Amino acid sequence: MGTDNIIFLEVLEWFDETGRELVHRIPEKGSGEIKFGAQLIARESQVGVLFYKGKSYEAFGPGRHTLITANIPVLTKILALPCLGE
Repeated sequence: MGTDNIIFLEVLEWFDETGRELVHRIPEKGSGEIKFGAQLIARESQVGVLFYKGKSYEAFGPGRHTLITANIPVLTKILALPCLGE
């Protein structure tokens, strides 16, 4: 299998080992940008809530969810390249 067939999948899930945590941010620090096609896994006792610009945007109940975002890393890198020939 060549590297052309490798899919880089982002999986967002959280295991609360204490059983006492009410809220957890993923990632704990940084921009929190989620890639197109990322998988969100919410356990039976969890709800995944996505925030955009400081406001709750959408909530996901228990299960596996595929997230559709505008963050497409390969496209973003191509668009960031300086124009050639200018």
